[in-house]
Amino acid sequence: MIEAGFRQSLAPIEGVAEALDSLTLPICVASSSSLEQIRQKLEITGLLGRFGEHLFSATMVARGKPAPDLFLYAAQQIMTAPDRCLVIEDSPTGIDAALAAGMTAIGFSGGSHCGPEHGVRLQRHGAALVMDDMLELATAMAKLT
Repeated sequence: MIEAGFRQSLAPIEGVAEALDSLTLPICVASSSSLEQIRQKLEITGLLGRFGEHLFSATMVARGKPAPDLFLYAAQQIMTAPDRCLVIEDSPTGIDAALAAGMTAIGFSGGSHCGPEHGVRLQRHGAALVMDDMLELATAMAKLT
Protein backbone atom coordinates (compact mmCIF):
# COMPACT_ATOMS: atom_id res chain seq x y z
CA MET A 1 0.00 0.00 0.00
CA ILE A 2 2.74 2.48 0.95
CA GLU A 3 4.80 1.52 -2.11
CA ALA A 4 1.81 2.11 -4.39
CA GLY A 5 1.41 5.58 -2.84
CA PHE A 6 5.10 6.32 -3.43
CA ARG A 7 4.86 5.21 -7.05
CA GLN A 8 1.90 7.53 -7.62
CA SER A 9 3.10 10.60 -5.72
CA LEU A 10 6.90 10.52 -5.53
CA ALA A 11 8.76 12.56 -8.12
CA PRO A 12 12.26 14.03 -8.17
CA ILE A 13 12.63 17.64 -7.09
CA GLU A 14 12.82 19.80 -10.19
CA GLY A 15 16.44 20.38 -11.20
CA VAL A 16 17.94 17.76 -8.87
CA ALA A 17 19.11 15.44 -11.68
CA GLU A 18 20.87 18.32 -13.43
CA ALA A 19 22.39 19.51 -10.14
CA LEU A 20 23.73 16.04 -9.37
CA ASP A 21 25.06 15.59 -12.89
CA SER A 22 27.00 18.85 -12.61
CA LEU A 23 28.93 17.67 -9.54
CA THR A 24 32.40 16.20 -9.92
CA LEU A 25 32.86 15.41 -6.22
CA PRO A 26 31.84 12.21 -4.42
CA ILE A 27 28.17 12.27 -3.43
CA CYS A 28 26.03 10.17 -1.16
CA VAL A 29 22.66 9.97 0.55
CA ALA A 30 22.60 9.94 4.36
CA SER A 31 19.00 9.57 5.50
CA SER A 32 16.97 8.72 8.56
CA SER A 33 14.96 6.33 6.37
CA SER A 34 15.77 2.63 6.18
CA LEU A 35 18.16 1.52 3.45
CA GLU A 36 15.28 -0.26 1.71
CA GLN A 37 13.19 2.94 1.71
CA ILE A 38 16.13 5.02 0.45
CA ARG A 39 16.71 2.63 -2.45
CA GLN A 40 13.01 2.43 -3.25
CA LYS A 41 12.51 6.21 -3.29
CA LEU A 42 15.61 6.80 -5.40
CA GLU A 43 14.59 4.05 -7.82
CA ILE A 44 11.08 5.49 -8.23
CA THR A 45 12.49 8.96 -8.90
CA GLY A 46 15.12 7.66 -11.33
CA LEU A 47 18.02 8.88 -9.18
CA LEU A 48 19.35 5.61 -7.74
CA GLY A 49 22.10 5.15 -10.34
CA ARG A 50 23.64 8.52 -9.53
CA PHE A 51 24.69 7.37 -6.04
CA GLY A 52 26.00 3.85 -6.60
CA GLU A 53 26.42 2.15 -3.26
CA HIS A 54 26.85 5.45 -1.42
CA LEU A 55 23.57 5.12 0.45
CA PHE A 56 23.65 5.41 4.23
CA SER A 57 20.84 4.94 6.71
CA ALA A 58 20.52 5.94 10.34
CA THR A 59 20.03 2.22 10.99
CA MET A 60 23.78 1.82 10.30
CA VAL A 61 24.84 3.94 13.29
CA ALA A 62 24.20 4.09 17.02
CA ARG A 63 22.39 7.44 16.98
CA GLY A 64 20.39 9.13 14.25
CA LYS A 65 19.99 12.83 13.56
CA PRO A 66 20.44 15.28 15.31
CA ALA A 67 23.51 13.32 16.47
CA PRO A 68 26.38 13.59 13.97
CA ASP A 69 26.91 9.82 13.73
CA LEU A 70 25.27 9.24 10.34
CA PHE A 71 27.08 12.08 8.60
CA LEU A 72 30.42 11.10 10.13
CA TYR A 73 29.88 7.50 9.03
CA ALA A 74 29.00 8.59 5.49
CA ALA A 75 32.08 10.83 5.28
CA GLN A 76 34.28 7.97 6.46
CA GLN A 77 32.78 5.61 3.87
CA ILE A 78 33.40 8.02 0.99
CA MET A 79 36.84 8.81 2.43
CA THR A 80 36.27 12.53 2.87
CA ALA A 81 37.18 14.61 5.92
CA PRO A 82 34.08 16.05 7.64
CA ASP A 83 35.31 19.62 7.23
CA ARG A 84 35.41 19.02 3.44
CA CYS A 85 31.78 17.83 3.33
CA LEU A 86 28.78 19.84 2.23
CA VAL A 87 25.38 18.64 3.39
CA ILE A 88 22.13 19.61 1.67
CA GLU A 89 19.36 19.27 4.24
CA ASP A 90 15.67 20.01 4.33
CA SER A 91 15.19 19.52 8.07
CA PRO A 92 16.34 21.51 11.09
CA THR A 93 17.40 18.24 12.73
CA GLY A 94 19.58 17.44 9.72
CA ILE A 95 21.17 20.90 9.84
CA ASP A 96 21.94 20.30 13.53
CA ALA A 97 23.52 16.92 12.72
CA ALA A 98 25.66 18.32 9.90
CA LEU A 99 26.98 21.13 12.07
CA ALA A 100 27.64 18.74 14.97
CA ALA A 101 29.71 16.66 12.52
CA GLY A 102 31.79 19.72 11.60
CA MET A 103 30.30 19.95 8.10
CA THR A 104 28.89 22.88 6.15
CA ALA A 105 25.13 22.75 5.77
CA ILE A 106 22.99 24.23 3.01
CA GLY A 107 19.30 24.33 3.75
CA PHE A 108 16.83 23.29 1.06
CA SER A 109 13.35 24.77 1.34
CA GLY A 110 11.94 23.86 -2.07
CA GLY A 111 10.28 20.55 -1.23
CA SER A 112 6.52 20.15 -1.37
CA HIS A 113 6.51 19.59 2.40
CA CYS A 114 8.18 22.96 3.09
CA GLY A 115 5.98 25.84 4.14
CA PRO A 116 6.72 29.55 3.73
CA GLU A 117 8.74 29.81 6.98
CA HIS A 118 10.83 26.67 6.38
CA GLY A 119 13.88 28.49 5.05
CA VAL A 120 13.94 30.77 8.08
CA ARG A 121 13.85 27.74 10.39
CA LEU A 122 16.80 26.19 8.55
CA GLN A 123 18.74 29.48 8.83
CA ARG A 124 18.00 29.66 12.55
CA HIS A 125 19.50 26.20 12.95
CA GLY A 126 22.70 27.38 11.30
CA ALA A 127 22.43 26.65 7.58
CA ALA A 128 25.22 28.56 5.84
CA LEU A 129 22.63 29.53 3.23
CA VAL A 130 19.22 28.37 2.10
CA MET A 131 18.09 27.62 -1.43
CA ASP A 132 14.65 26.73 -2.73
CA ASP A 133 15.72 25.61 -6.21
CA MET A 134 18.15 22.75 -6.84
CA LEU A 135 19.46 24.56 -9.90
CA GLU A 136 21.00 27.05 -7.42
CA LEU A 137 23.35 24.35 -6.10
CA ALA A 138 26.38 25.23 -8.26
CA THR A 139 26.05 28.91 -7.33
CA ALA A 140 25.62 28.04 -3.65
CA MET A 141 28.70 25.83 -3.66
CA ALA A 142 30.74 28.59 -5.31
CA LYS A 143 29.71 31.03 -2.56
CA LEU A 144 30.90 28.63 0.12
CA THR A 145 34.32 27.73 -1.32
